[in-house]
Amino acid sequence: MSMELLNQFLNDAVNFTFTAIILALTLFALAAIWKWLIGVSIRFIHWLCPGLVRKKKNNSSDS
Repeated sequence: MSMELLNQFLNDAVNFTFTAIILALTLFALAAIWKWLIGVSIRFIHWLCPGLVRKKKNNSSDS
């Protein structure tokens, strides 16, 4: 009985580890996709309305 219990515990530990790794990778992938989508949408808005954002002036006299 104790070997079966130990075997079950090790199987559950391995399954939990694999599930946690897959979940973490999935969350990182979703974050990267959302970051990309937000960047694309901001660039599309800037392309659609080019005068919406003022460009920064490069003042070399400040330094």
